[in-house]
Amino acid sequence: MDIELSQSEAIDLVNSDKVVKNPITHSFPGPGNEVILKLESLDHMNIFTLSIGRTRFELAIAYSIHHVLKRSGNIPIIRLDVDAHSHKNPDAEPPLEFLVPLRNIRVGERHLHVYVEGFGLSWAFPVTNTDFLRQIGIISEYNFIENHIDNTRAFLRLINVTNPIPEDLITGEILSFNNR
Repeated sequence: MDIELSQSEAIDLVNSDKVVKNPITHSFPGPGNEVILKLESLDHMNIFTLSIGRTRFELAIAYSIHHVLKRSGNIPIIRLDVDAHSHKNPDAEPPLEFLVPLRNIRVGERHLHVYVEGFGLSWAFPVTNTDFLRQIGIISEYNFIENHIDNTRAFLRLINVTNPIPEDLITGEILSFNNR
């Protein structure tokens, strides 16, 4: 049985403050590799996984966060694709009016997927369209940055990773999740 979240539940999960549960140092993933971090909400009621993965092509990278339900698996709630394949949105009536202009269009190689009730992560918008984040209810700002390290910092702020402080998470080419 597939478990779905309501639109407001999914957005509340994205907006919730989270802490890294496995605070160890990780190298930024090379081509074909990924780093998986365990996150938890501050109230300890929700568990998440954050995957930072790269395809075998050096430039393509994906940041994906899933809400982990103990009895039913993972529900993806937000994903950023950078220098990946372009994405075609569904040719379907969207449940949110502001998605109508994105219906059946191809979104470029840099796009953000946010959970849409009834569709999961099948809708995407260009990373330059940050108005979509406000319209869907995400409270954090996100500005795409060309550098993978700085962009990782920006994505961590977007999903509200609060401890360690996002600016201290990444130093150089190392993802450092050690508390200082």
